[in-house]
Amino acid sequence: MARLTLLMAVLGASLTGCSGGGSSGGDPPGAPPPPPPATFSVSGNVAGMTGSLTLENNGRNDLTVNANGPFAFGGLAAGTSFAITVATQPANQTCTVANGTGTVGSSNITNVSVTCSTIKTSTAGSLDATFGSSGKATTAFGGKNTAMAVQADGKIVMAGGSILDFLLARYNADGSLDATFGTGGLITTDVGGFTQEEARAVAVQGDGKILVAGNVRVSEVRGGTLFDEFTFALVRYNTDGSLDTTFGGTGKVKSTVVGRAFAIAVRSDGKILLAGDDTLSAAEDNFRLARFNADGSLDTTFGSAGSVVTDVTAGIDGAKNIVLMADDRIVLSGALSKGTGTGIERYTPDGRPDGSFGTSGSVEIAGAFDGEGLAMQSDGKLLLVGSKQVGVGNANVTQFELRRLNADGSVDDKFGSGGTVDTAFGTLDSAQSVAVQRDGKILVGGSADGFQFGLARYNDAGTLDAGFAASGKLKVAFFGLDASAESVAVLPDDKILLGGFANDGSRPGYALARINP
Repeated sequence: MARLTLLMAVLGASLTGCSGGGSSGGDPPGAPPPPPPATFSVSGNVAGMTGSLTLENNGRNDLTVNANGPFAFGGLAAGTSFAITVATQPANQTCTVANGTGTVGSSNITNVSVTCSTIKTSTAGSLDATFGSSGKATTAFGGKNTAMAVQADGKIVMAGGSILDFLLARYNADGSLDATFGTGGLITTDVGGFTQEEARAVAVQGDGKILVAGNVRVSEVRGGTLFDEFTFALVRYNTDGSLDTTFGGTGKVKSTVVGRAFAIAVRSDGKILLAGDDTLSAAEDNFRLARFNADGSLDTTFGSAGSVVTDVTAGIDGAKNIVLMADDRIVLSGALSKGTGTGIERYTPDGRPDGSFGTSGSVEIAGAFDGEGLAMQSDGKLLLVGSKQVGVGNANVTQFELRRLNADGSVDDKFGSGGTVDTAFGTLDSAQSVAVQRDGKILVGGSADGFQFGLARYNDAGTLDAGFAASGKLKVAFFGLDASAESVAVLPDDKILLGGFANDGSRPGYALARINP
């Protein structure tokens, strides 16, 4: 019995030592592993980028960003320092980091911003070397008294320059002639075999079709009497330069409106407004405004049977410019009494004088020759340009003149000196065109010294913009003969386009120049 008891004790001890359950040696049960330390992110947003960039944190951990928007560096423990920098910049851009350094606390960092801007590689007011030949383009076609329009695709249309036919040219956005338009980019249109045909204005419709306005001279016998008169004329072209036969049946409209059309505007409903003079007699001309339907027919619901005549003075007056307001009211400007004054007329959409402007819709400025160009600011103020003779009887010394009126037609006496600014380039300067930049700065184009394009840029108060070209003024030389920027336009990329004519020694022809902003 004693021997059995001893055997059982030995077996019990052996089984206890070999057991797979429990802890050996009497240790307590094991605890779960501790949780990993909390990590946080440093994040933010990229704006203004046009390509891609590489960001780094503390000089490492490269992060490539291919689009504007959010970015993030993760896995950072509390107490970790961070420094977000731009390791690789986008092409032609500089990007800067704000709120990019600090120490991670107990929450995510979300306010880092990366802002990119394009590097300006050219001086404001310099010729754009990517356009034409060193910023300029000329064509031995056309002549003086030109008009310019810019299509939505950046192509440029020039019109006018002949008293025999309607002339038209189209250029690509780089200044080369557009070979897909007309014949090698050029078009000559015989409106109808009249003794005189002259294109004076051009506009591009929303559908890309091109309207050219001007006048024809008609000499014919009616009832035994010889009539020799000008009438408004319109031609519409398809986008390839062919005549649009849905317009007036042939694409060409010789209207019954007596006079010469100098300006054109197209309403949002497709109706077409032409402004000019009425040439009713050798002693007296008046402002003439006419409206046409989209098919080229005269809109007889407008004014008196389709047109309005405004007798501003007893002399020879004529409208040269038109601005269409957002509510379809119409503003005209032009010369009074053979250039001895300037007239501005504002009409309601149906052609009645707008009594809220000037005196019964009319403003007359005696002794000013500022009817060459017209533009409207976003606040409704009007900009008028022309030239000012310097010194009594000194007809050969003239300067640019820029004048601003308030929206009601009163003088803006906070602009320049008493509402006007005079600018000299040389001895024979004349402003002919005006436009407003998106930042409110004012561009005035014309002729400098009589043989160069002249361009001046002004701040909103009328002071020259000292950061543009040479103290706010730029001269563009072509052939050393007569030249003038008869049109100025601001392009979508803010570059400035001048259009007009330059004489190459054999004849005046179309001339263009593109300027860096």
